[in-house]
Amino acid sequence: MLEKLIPGLTVEEGQILKPYFKAKTAPVGSILIEYGDTGRDLYFLISGNYEIYRKVQYSNKLAALKVASLEAPLLLGEGNLLLQQERNATILVSRQAKYFMLEYDDFLKIRAEHPLIAIKLLEYAGHVMTKRFNQLQGMVFEKLIASSQSLDSAKEKLKRFISSGDVVPCSPELAKKLFGITEFDAIDKSGHVHIIKKSGEEEEQE
Repeated sequence: MLEKLIPGLTVEEGQILKPYFKAKTAPVGSILIEYGDTGRDLYFLISGNYEIYRKVQYSNKLAALKVASLEAPLLLGEGNLLLQQERNATILVSRQAKYFMLEYDDFLKIRAEHPLIAIKLLEYAGHVMTKRFNQLQGMVFEKLIASSQSLDSAKEKLKRFISSGDVVPCSPELAKKLFGITEFDAIDKSGHVHIIKKSGEEEEQE
């Protein structure tokens, strides 16, 4: 069973891990993970639906927002295992859940007794965390760009989400070299906007 949840895990390794994994259930309305908690347990969700809530602040006021709905199978808690930080969201069960829980103390035992298996667990946790970050970043970037009426508008929006504020449109030549783009807006050193068509013809606008 566990070898189906963790990529690269063999049947034999799954049997070794089995005693460390606690099978649990949670009814609708249960809080599976709580915002601000510093625990480093892992949750391997087998069935059920889940809602993610974030605490946000705006105009010196606090509010709670549902930011995502998830469906098993999936892994939760990987960020805390790797980074040892506070949970940044609360996870609520919206359809009865079945899951395996790997407590952090048990993970430490696995690391001591079966280091190669522990590496596979860490690799999987890192893969999940990186994939989620890349998906979120890509979605935010795409929505910001897609909702912009011009390149300058997109640049200003992106500056809000990039701490350095270093958002600069590149030249048509560099954009084509880096990404093979043949139709785009670009700004040259003189500040003129160029619209590059697929045919390769170039129009200059003031």
